[in-house]
Amino acid sequence: MVGMTLEFLDWFQILKSSIFQIVFFIGAYYLLIIIYSSVAFFYLICHYFHLKSQKLNERILLLIKISRFNNPSLKNSLIDKLVMDHNSFCSKVKLYNEFWKKPFLTFIIALIPSNLVVFHQLLFKETKTYVLMINTSIVLYGLFFIFFLSFYTSSLSQQIHNSAKNLLLLQLRCTGLIINNKLKLMLCFERLSSKRKIGFSLGSLSVMTFPIFQLVSIK
Repeated sequence: MVGMTLEFLDWFQILKSSIFQIVFFIGAYYLLIIIYSSVAFFYLICHYFHLKSQKLNERILLLIKISRFNNPSLKNSLIDKLVMDHNSFCSKVKLYNEFWKKPFLTFIIALIPSNLVVFHQLLFKETKTYVLMINTSIVLYGLFFIFFLSFYTSSLSQQIHNSAKNLLLLQLRCTGLIINNKLKLMLCFERLSSKRKIGFSLGSLSVMTFPIFQLVSIK
């Protein structure tokens, strides 16, 4: 009778452990889907702004090339449209950043310590082979996401602010502009050359730039 009771308890512990593992893996599976989907969506948004910034830079360079032509009305029209599109672009980046800055900060803050914990288990704790493979995958994916997202958002901010020199060159070379357009170009240049960076930020801390990226990567 005692043997049957012990056997029943053993089977009960195995069943409970199996149910816990099944629930854990199902929960981890759906959690990873949510995380990867969010990261993929954030990457697409950053890529969209990369392309928009690149197009704006190309338009500025094109205006610099045609600035020697004696057609003030055309130049004023093109510069007015450029300034409007540039203002719209900066406003969109700010709007999207208002939503993504908190998830971005949470993602970075959560991944760094969790990676350290899992890495500690890999080094100092004996585990089963499948658990070891899962933990190794978590560490590698976590490091990749931290590096990739930090680098991509930093390069976006750098690309946006790199057009400041071209805007200054456009102001100097483009003649025949009305005062209103000259002031608009000056405001665009001041916005890009100021200490307040444009891009995606880590919460309310700072916009992700390459100096900040180096600190995140080191940690």
